Amino acid sequence: MTLKEVGIVIGKKLVTSSTTVRRSLVYVSFEGTEIKDKSLLLGAFGQGHTVGQAKADYCRKLRGEILVTDAQWSTRNETQLPPRITVR
Repeated sequence: MTLKEVGIVIGKKLVTSSTTVRRSLVYVSFEGTEIKDKSLLLGAFGQGHTVGQAKADYCRKLRGEILVTDAQWSTRNETQLPPRITVR
């Protein structure tokens, strides 16, 4: 499954942001999502010096995890992600 396909399944857009403090970093994550770790919800994002590196990092962090969308709303949904997620 690709990162784009994950976005389609969960109905969320991939958000990209960057910083120029000290060293320039790019961050990516799906809007309104968290990873479920037992009874905790953890924020997750990918980071890198390029968008491609940030996406690859995010793929590694999402593999096999339960992705929770809209955790505090009636539209909450949990999606078990596959063990292999790729950028393309």
